[in-house]
Amino acid sequence: MRHALTLLLDWAYADPDLAVVTWRAQAGNWASRRVAWSVGFTFGPTVPGMMANKGRRHDAWIGWLGRDEPRTPTTDWLEPVALAGGGVRLRAWRPDDGPALVEAAHDPVLKAALPRAPLPLTPARVDGYLLRVGLGAATGDRVAWCVADAASDAALGNVAVFGFAGGSAEVGYWAHPAGRGRGAMTTALGLVTRHALDPAGLGVRRLDLLSAAGNGASRRLAERVGFRLVGVEHASSPTADGGWDDTARYELVRG
Repeated sequence: MRHALTLLLDWAYADPDLAVVTWRAQAGNWASRRVAWSVGFTFGPTVPGMMANKGRRHDAWIGWLGRDEPRTPTTDWLEPVALAGGGVRLRAWRPDDGPALVEAAHDPVLKAALPRAPLPLTPARVDGYLLRVGLGAATGDRVAWCVADAASDAALGNVAVFGFAGGSAEVGYWAHPAGRGRGAMTTALGLVTRHALDPAGLGVRRLDLLSAAGNGASRRLAERVGFRLVGVEHASSPTADGGWDDTARYELVRG
């Protein structure tokens, strides 16, 4: 399809009056977006209710490619490559993980630690959550892994790398109740950290990790993996009661 689209663009731009070709697809049509991405389309925001399909309105993705623009991707498309070890397997999030995501959204421990986490509160919101996860990867902004039990494949938590800038990035994580107290998140964070710092992986030079200063479990996890405390930022982490906690800032540098 990439080759076919390239031929079509060459034919279209033989018309000297043609300045730009636009693309649109129903939000969630990853195959179509991948082809448009591969030949250099720039993507705009998701447009609510733009497309009609089978009597319903659907959100749409839009993109454009100018006559003289390069026919190469304008962003990275990050992939949650499979990682495994220590009884866990890291993989992409899937629709059948929906029940675990909803359970995590209602977990009081997680809600206290990450009051602004955009987890789906109902099964009807799972598709939207997974769409946002996919867009983060497709735009090169964020890549997230489901931490799954190696034997049962049940979701135990999440690890994500985001905020890529100048060879640095940030790593964050949360644990499902079933993933606590068994070392699963320590193993998962270690796997993702090594992959992120590996020149053959994500290839970043350094990683930041932020934790509410009062979240001892999160801070111990970071330190077990090798992150070192840089300092404490005052009144910068939101709390569930609308207040503010201090933030402990950690870093880990390649080598």
